Amino acid sequence: MTDDPTPIGQAASGARLMPRGKSLSGQLIVFGTLVTLVAVASSIVMLSVLLRRQARAHVVELLAQNQRNARDLQQRSLQELLWISSMMSESPTLRAAMDTYRSESSTSGPRRADLLATVGTEVERIRRLMGKDLVIVTDERGMILASSPALDPGIGAGSSLANRSWMHRVLDPGDPEARPVFGLMDLGGVQFHLGCVPIAMQGFVIGSLTLGDRIDSAWFADLHASLRSDVALVLGGRVLGSTLKGAESWTAPAAATEQGEGAETPPADLISIGGAEYLAVSVPLGPDGQGSPAALLLLRSLSSALEPMQRSLLAALVSCGAITVTLAGVAAWRISRSILIPLERFVSFIRSVATTHDASRRFDYRGLTTEIRILNEAFSDLLASLQAREREILLHQREELMRVERLKESEKLASLGRMLSGAAHEINNPLTAVLGYVDLSLTSTQPGDALRDRLEKARREAQRISALVRNLLKVAHRDTGERTLVDLHQLLKETVALRHHDYTAAGIGIHLEPQDGTIVLHANELELQQVFLNVINNAFDVLKEVQVEPALTIRTVLAHGQATVIMADNGPGMKDPRKVFDHFYTTKDIGKGTGLGLSITHAIVQNHGGTITAHNRLEGGACFTIVLPEGAREEAPTARPRVESPGTRAPLQVTSALIVEDEPSVLEYQMEILRSLGVAPVGARSGDEAIEWLRRREFQVIVSDLRMPGGISGEELYQWVVDNLPSLASRFVFVTGDSASETTRAFLERAGRPYLMKPFAVEDYVQVLRESQPTVSAA
Repeated sequence: MTDDPTPIGQAASGARLMPRGKSLSGQLIVFGTLVTLVAVASSIVMLSVLLRRQARAHVVELLAQNQRNARDLQQRSLQELLWISSMMSESPTLRAAMDTYRSESSTSGPRRADLLATVGTEVERIRRLMGKDLVIVTDERGMILASSPALDPGIGAGSSLANRSWMHRVLDPGDPEARPVFGLMDLGGVQFHLGCVPIAMQGFVIGSLTLGDRIDSAWFADLHASLRSDVALVLGGRVLGSTLKGAESWTAPAAATEQGEGAETPPADLISIGGAEYLAVSVPLGPDGQGSPAALLLLRSLSSALEPMQRSLLAALVSCGAITVTLAGVAAWRISRSILIPLERFVSFIRSVATTHDASRRFDYRGLTTEIRILNEAFSDLLASLQAREREILLHQREELMRVERLKESEKLASLGRMLSGAAHEINNPLTAVLGYVDLSLTSTQPGDALRDRLEKARREAQRISALVRNLLKVAHRDTGERTLVDLHQLLKETVALRHHDYTAAGIGIHLEPQDGTIVLHANELELQQVFLNVINNAFDVLKEVQVEPALTIRTVLAHGQATVIMADNGPGMKDPRKVFDHFYTTKDIGKGTGLGLSITHAIVQNHGGTITAHNRLEGGACFTIVLPEGAREEAPTARPRVESPGTRAPLQVTSALIVEDEPSVLEYQMEILRSLGVAPVGARSGDEAIEWLRRREFQVIVSDLRMPGGISGEELYQWVVDNLPSLASRFVFVTGDSASETTRAFLERAGRPYLMKPFAVEDYVQVLRESQPTVSAA
């Protein structure tokens, strides 16, 4: 920590009472600079908004003027149409031709081509006189009499235009608004802007006159020159053409075509075309042939109007910004003399701590400002808190890692246990018959007989197989962690036996040298076996590379209430004995070791109140020393129930027995034992067959196997008896090949009945039956 003994709380309180000095001046300089920048920026923003508003009003005014000009052009076009209509109605030749054609069209005779030719000649004269692109004359029903130039056959002379909305309004005598109208018409893919007026004679409408201009680039150029603004032709929200590039891909707003023909100056709409902003007003052009409204949009670029002002604003912003930055630089230089330089020193110190990972270092703040002192004290407290938190995290991770590894180990052992349970059942069934018949054969041979010696050897080897199967089951089935009294020498013998074959096959010696007598420990048998197996496995991996008489020696010593297990080999030794118990430390190749075996071993020994150390021997090789507290000497170690040899016990008082066993050889073996004792046994090969026998008669003893494939198992048979013949439930004796299975142990504890482990000897079988006799007699 710091050299100043003043507590942090007092230092902070003192800092509040001290004048701010340089730190306050620095804050004022920064605050003043920020206020200046904000004021300049706010002024520029307000000016920009004001200029934008004025520019928009100016552009709207120009657009309104253009709109009025466009309406004046329309009005003049209308006057021209009315004048031409009047001229046509006063032409004697045209009037006589149309009147004659009208009177003859009511009859069924053929139409006179000379009359239509006369009308066509007059139409061509009008087109040349007016300089129009299209002239059409129809009768009062909308049938085309003549057109110039000639139209397509589909809409030529004799075709009807009555279905066009603009034609309907001109010729409909019942419409009080039947006036000259404007509209659009598509002829062969080319759009025409039309003006249509009625042709009247003596107060009656005898036809219509339509004048049109082709809508092309020349048409748009004339409008642009006349109105001094950009234009766009919109039909039903779709842009048909414009003087602006890229406007064809723009979708016009609905309001662009909703303006009525008699409306005055409409409000301008702000739209975006090609990334630029435009103000737009619309001038109605009338409907097209289907009645969709068409309009001419007058466009003025707001972006172009604002560009000069924006350049001026940018210049002002740059000028003001330069002045402000200069002032801020001077102020920052003055602040750095009092605050920033000490702060940079403190930041450099923090970086050096982060680089070196040395959280014990402290910053020398003497002679610096009060703020740096307070900051340093807070940083020192943070380092201390982080160190404490790091220790907590490491401890938690170590515990979590150990739990994960134990869970993984439990899952592996559970899978192995399920596999070995089935294997043990299949091995123990024939092994039971082998041991049983050897025992029966030994009772019929005389001592000293050569056959008896062979049978004794066969019996020992069969018992060796039985012990090996039981050891495998003990390793595979992890228990609940309960500690009992364990015979250390017996546990070491069983553990060595698990790897004895591997050692012998590899040419490696494994020697167990226990101290005389018995050493009893209060421990978890499976966890201690895991400890010894981890060391034995590691030694095996190392000794495989030793050429000259590799060996592992295991010795035990009991002194001062502590049991010591010394496991030493003559291999190359350990690279770093101090790290062998660290998590993930391993010298094996990738994929051949996780570095967790010895760390788990260390944790198990510690949980048992012991210690484990590792060192290299002077003569070469590694040595592990495990020290564990001795258990109570007056108690005997807990082991699985063993039947006593038949001695001076009461004779067997059973006359009838039901044997339930699916393995024929084991069933026959049990029945032969019972027959030799004068009991009349009945054999059942399945649970279903046993139930049939129990429904027919009563038995003094029921000996049932627990695992029987298919149908009813021994457990289900027992439950059936409890439910249906409860008086016989106390006469059960169970036989199993896997008492290490958790489900098997749970059932046997719940039933509370005697049981035998396969393979079993004759005397074990008889002893269990004797133990069940009081219950049978009582029954």
